[in-house]
Amino acid sequence: MTRTAFSSSDNEDSFLDYALPRCPRHQADCLNDLIPLAPSFTTTQPSKMATKSYLARVVHNLFRPGSYLQDIEVCPRRLINTHSLKLVDFREREIPHYAIISHRWGNEEVGLQEFRRPTRQTKRKLGYRKIFNACEQARLDNLDYLWIDTCCINQEDQGDVHRNIKSMFAYYQNSRVCYAYLFDILGPGNDLGSSQWFDRAWTLQELLAPPDVFFFTCSWLYIGRRSQRSREIGNVTGIPHTVLRGDVRVQEIDVAERMSWSILRESTRPQDRAYCLLGILGVSIEPDYTENVLEAFNRLQDAFVKKYPDEVGELGGGTIKDLFNMLVNQSYHARGIKMKEADMK
Repeated sequence: MTRTAFSSSDNEDSFLDYALPRCPRHQADCLNDLIPLAPSFTTTQPSKMATKSYLARVVHNLFRPGSYLQDIEVCPRRLINTHSLKLVDFREREIPHYAIISHRWGNEEVGLQEFRRPTRQTKRKLGYRKIFNACEQARLDNLDYLWIDTCCINQEDQGDVHRNIKSMFAYYQNSRVCYAYLFDILGPGNDLGSSQWFDRAWTLQELLAPPDVFFFTCSWLYIGRRSQRSREIGNVTGIPHTVLRGDVRVQEIDVAERMSWSILRESTRPQDRAYCLLGILGVSIEPDYTENVLEAFNRLQDAFVKKYPDEVGELGGGTIKDLFNMLVNQSYHARGIKMKEADMK
């Protein structure tokens, strides 16, 4: 079972070991955010040499129980050992802390069977190098395991694919850290929002589910995290920066607005624009790639209404086409307003 919060039986040092990233550059980001919070915890202004005891109290408040994780039982059962680069299958309640990758699929991805028996040619593929570098980063963050969809899901087994799709939001939510690999961002000088990563359907939940997201360039140069760059990301996605910062929970946002976040995104299979919302809406339906996108959204709406009947009014009450058009307009409107606000600053 994934450990989710600091308990009274833990000492302060062990809590910091849990809450703070191990990589120095990530840790520095976190500590820089913690220091300004001092007045709410103490009457004296601490220096950056604040004691671990003080920082533990600050971090304890930020990572309080219930802040992020809702269902700690839902974790991936197949992970990569970041030291040996071997796949490991876990039984229930034996899931260790793990890092997780969010990325745009390319032409040289490595599937489960190939990853289990890599050849020299396999190891030259960009997909394998991506996993290799992510494992290296995870080791810097003191994590022994990593999850990535390319080889931790058996893409040739539709049952395995469907099971993982329904749990994907929880996988990212329960991860210790999420690395967003932006293959088309060459360096810190590039516009973060220009990456194709922000256009894809499945990366929506991968942006929102983790406690935070750490962004890396194509050469694995760290360029900031979601909570730091929330306004910039909000301008591109139409998602309120308060949600991206973690000040407001996704579940507190109107359901139609949540659905609108995916409507303009791209996916290889159009139905995924609906399926990527399963965790964001807190519902579950079986993926069916024989239906069209309107049918997928209709089933998604029905599942939501069945689970949350008191919130049906938020969906407008019209036909599925009416809802779809409303979501498109709402998405354009949100992005347009944010872009104008950004231009005025």
